[in-house]
Amino acid sequence: MVLQIFDYLCSLNNLVMEIEELKEMKPAKFGFYYGTIFGGGAFLYHLLAQYIGFNTNFFYGLIYSFFVLFSLMWIMKKYISLQEPEKEIGFSTFMKLGTIFSLVISFFYLVFSFARIEFIDPNIMNMMVEISEEVAAEMGMSTVDFAGADSIYLYVSFLLTNFLGDFLGNMFYVLILALILKNRNV
Repeated sequence: MVLQIFDYLCSLNNLVMEIEELKEMKPAKFGFYYGTIFGGGAFLYHLLAQYIGFNTNFFYGLIYSFFVLFSLMWIMKKYISLQEPEKEIGFSTFMKLGTIFSLVISFFYLVFSFARIEFIDPNIMNMMVEISEEVAAEMGMSTVDFAGADSIYLYVSFLLTNFLGDFLGNMFYVLILALILKNRNV
Protein backbone atom coordinates (compact mmCIF):
# COMPACT_ATOMS: atom_id res chain seq x y z
CA MET A 1 0.00 0.00 0.00
CA VAL A 2 2.72 2.48 0.99
CA LEU A 3 4.82 1.50 -2.03
CA GLN A 4 1.80 2.06 -4.27
CA ILE A 5 1.39 5.56 -2.83
CA PHE A 6 5.11 6.25 -3.44
CA ASP A 7 4.75 4.84 -6.96
CA TYR A 8 1.83 7.17 -7.63
CA LEU A 9 3.58 10.23 -6.20
CA CYS A 10 6.78 9.50 -8.09
CA SER A 11 5.06 8.70 -11.39
CA LEU A 12 5.41 12.37 -12.22
CA ASN A 13 9.12 11.80 -12.80
CA ASN A 14 8.20 10.09 -16.05
CA LEU A 15 7.24 13.52 -17.34
CA VAL A 16 10.81 14.69 -16.74
CA MET A 17 12.71 11.61 -17.86
CA GLU A 18 11.59 8.95 -20.29
CA ILE A 19 11.46 5.29 -19.26
CA GLU A 20 14.12 4.41 -21.83
CA GLU A 21 16.53 6.89 -20.28
CA LEU A 22 15.90 5.37 -16.85
CA LYS A 23 16.50 1.84 -18.20
CA GLU A 24 19.93 2.81 -19.51
CA MET A 25 21.11 4.31 -16.23
CA LYS A 26 23.80 2.60 -14.21
CA PRO A 27 22.95 1.96 -10.54
CA ALA A 28 25.06 4.91 -9.33
CA LYS A 29 23.39 7.39 -11.69
CA PHE A 30 19.97 5.94 -10.88
CA GLY A 31 20.65 6.35 -7.16
CA PHE A 32 21.88 9.91 -7.69
CA TYR A 33 18.82 10.82 -9.78
CA TYR A 34 16.32 9.54 -7.22
CA GLY A 35 18.50 10.68 -4.31
CA THR A 36 18.12 14.26 -5.49
CA ILE A 37 14.36 13.88 -5.81
CA PHE A 38 13.85 12.24 -2.42
CA GLY A 39 16.62 14.33 -0.83
CA GLY A 40 14.76 17.47 -1.83
CA GLY A 41 11.62 16.03 -0.26
CA ALA A 42 13.51 15.21 2.92
CA PHE A 43 14.96 18.74 3.01
CA LEU A 44 11.45 20.20 2.76
CA TYR A 45 10.26 17.81 5.49
CA HIS A 46 13.04 18.97 7.84
CA LEU A 47 12.29 22.64 7.11
CA LEU A 48 8.58 22.16 7.68
CA ALA A 49 9.15 20.21 10.89
CA GLN A 50 11.50 22.92 12.17
CA TYR A 51 9.01 25.65 11.25
CA ILE A 52 6.04 24.04 13.02
CA GLY A 53 8.11 22.85 15.99
CA PHE A 54 7.69 19.14 15.21
CA ASN A 55 11.45 18.51 15.22
CA THR A 56 11.52 17.90 18.99
CA ASN A 57 8.88 15.18 18.76
CA PHE A 58 9.80 11.48 18.85
CA PHE A 59 7.81 10.87 15.68
CA TYR A 60 9.96 13.37 13.75
CA GLY A 61 12.85 10.91 13.48
CA LEU A 62 10.56 7.94 13.06
CA ILE A 63 8.75 9.51 10.13
CA TYR A 64 12.08 10.45 8.54
CA SER A 65 13.35 6.88 8.97
CA PHE A 66 10.22 5.48 7.34
CA PHE A 67 10.56 8.02 4.55
CA VAL A 68 14.13 6.89 3.84
CA LEU A 69 13.24 3.21 4.13
CA PHE A 70 10.26 3.41 1.80
CA SER A 71 12.21 5.62 -0.61
CA LEU A 72 14.95 3.00 -0.78
CA MET A 73 12.40 0.22 -1.24
CA TRP A 74 10.72 2.19 -3.99
CA ILE A 75 13.89 2.98 -5.96
CA MET A 76 15.11 -0.62 -5.68
CA LYS A 77 11.71 -1.86 -6.86
CA LYS A 78 11.79 0.68 -9.70
CA TYR A 79 15.31 -0.36 -10.69
CA ILE A 80 14.29 -4.02 -10.76
CA SER A 81 11.20 -3.27 -12.87
CA LEU A 82 13.29 -1.43 -15.47
CA GLN A 83 15.74 -4.29 -16.02
CA GLU A 84 15.49 -7.09 -18.56
CA PRO A 85 13.43 -10.03 -17.24
CA GLU A 86 16.31 -12.52 -17.52
CA LYS A 87 18.86 -10.22 -15.88
CA GLU A 88 19.88 -11.18 -12.39
CA ILE A 89 20.61 -8.27 -10.07
CA GLY A 90 23.16 -8.96 -7.35
CA PHE A 91 24.02 -7.65 -3.93
CA SER A 92 26.70 -5.24 -5.18
CA THR A 93 24.27 -3.55 -7.59
CA PHE A 94 21.83 -2.83 -4.78
CA MET A 95 24.68 -1.64 -2.55
CA LYS A 96 25.90 0.79 -5.25
CA LEU A 97 22.41 2.08 -5.83
CA GLY A 98 21.67 2.47 -2.14
CA THR A 99 25.05 3.94 -1.22
CA ILE A 100 24.80 6.74 -3.78
CA PHE A 101 21.17 7.35 -2.78
CA SER A 102 22.21 7.52 0.89
CA LEU A 103 25.11 9.87 0.17
CA VAL A 104 22.86 12.26 -1.73
CA ILE A 105 20.01 12.24 0.78
CA SER A 106 22.53 12.68 3.62
CA PHE A 107 24.04 15.63 1.74
CA PHE A 108 20.60 17.26 1.73
CA TYR A 109 20.45 16.66 5.49
CA LEU A 110 23.88 18.28 5.80
CA VAL A 111 22.60 21.33 3.91
CA PHE A 112 19.59 21.48 6.22
CA SER A 113 21.86 21.22 9.27
CA PHE A 114 24.00 24.08 7.98
CA ALA A 115 20.91 26.20 7.27
CA ARG A 116 19.64 25.41 10.76
CA ILE A 117 22.87 26.58 12.40
CA GLU A 118 23.31 29.67 10.27
CA PHE A 119 19.81 30.92 9.55
CA ILE A 120 16.98 29.06 11.27
CA ASP A 121 18.21 28.61 14.85
CA PRO A 122 21.62 30.25 15.38
CA ASN A 123 21.41 29.73 19.16
CA ILE A 124 21.54 25.95 18.83
CA MET A 125 25.35 25.92 19.02
CA ASN A 126 25.36 27.91 22.28
CA MET A 127 22.75 25.53 23.70
CA MET A 128 24.88 22.52 22.73
CA VAL A 129 27.95 24.00 24.42
CA GLU A 130 25.99 24.67 27.63
CA ILE A 131 24.56 21.15 27.70
CA SER A 132 28.01 19.62 27.07
CA GLU A 133 29.53 21.64 29.89
CA GLU A 134 26.70 20.65 32.27
CA VAL A 135 27.09 16.97 31.43
CA ALA A 136 30.87 17.16 31.85
CA ALA A 137 30.43 18.86 35.25
CA GLU A 138 27.90 16.23 36.40
CA MET A 139 30.31 13.46 35.45
CA GLY A 140 33.06 15.09 37.47
CA MET A 141 35.11 15.95 34.41
CA SER A 142 36.67 19.32 33.90
CA THR A 143 34.55 21.48 31.69
CA VAL A 144 36.12 21.91 28.32
CA ASP A 145 36.30 25.42 26.96
CA PHE A 146 34.96 25.31 23.42
CA ALA A 147 36.24 28.85 22.76
CA GLY A 148 32.66 29.94 22.21
CA ALA A 149 30.00 28.58 19.94
CA ASP A 150 31.52 30.41 16.98
CA SER A 151 34.43 28.00 16.81
CA ILE A 152 34.80 26.53 13.34
CA TYR A 153 35.74 23.19 14.87
CA LEU A 154 32.44 22.98 16.69
CA TYR A 155 30.55 23.78 13.48
CA VAL A 156 32.46 21.21 11.48
CA SER A 157 32.07 18.51 14.11
CA PHE A 158 28.35 19.19 14.40
CA LEU A 159 27.83 19.07 10.63
CA LEU A 160 30.08 16.05 10.15
CA THR A 161 28.33 14.17 12.95
CA ASN A 162 24.92 14.93 11.46
CA PHE A 163 26.05 13.82 8.00
CA LEU A 164 27.74 10.62 9.16
CA GLY A 165 24.93 9.71 11.55
CA ASP A 166 22.34 10.10 8.81
CA PHE A 167 24.48 8.29 6.22
CA LEU A 168 25.26 5.31 8.47
CA GLY A 169 21.62 5.02 9.50
CA ASN A 170 20.58 5.01 5.85
CA MET A 171 23.26 2.44 5.01
CA PHE A 172 21.78 0.09 7.59
CA TYR A 173 18.55 0.10 5.56
CA VAL A 174 20.51 -0.32 2.33
CA LEU A 175 22.33 -3.36 3.70
CA ILE A 176 19.12 -5.02 4.89
CA LEU A 177 17.32 -4.38 1.60
CA ALA A 178 20.30 -5.48 -0.49
CA LEU A 179 20.51 -8.75 1.45
CA ILE A 180 16.79 -9.35 0.97
CA LEU A 181 16.74 -8.51 -2.74
CA LYS A 182 20.05 -10.00 -3.88
CA ASN A 183 20.03 -12.51 -6.72
CA ARG A 184 16.35 -12.08 -7.41
CA ASN A 185 15.31 -12.64 -10.97
CA VAL A 186 13.13 -9.82 -12.14
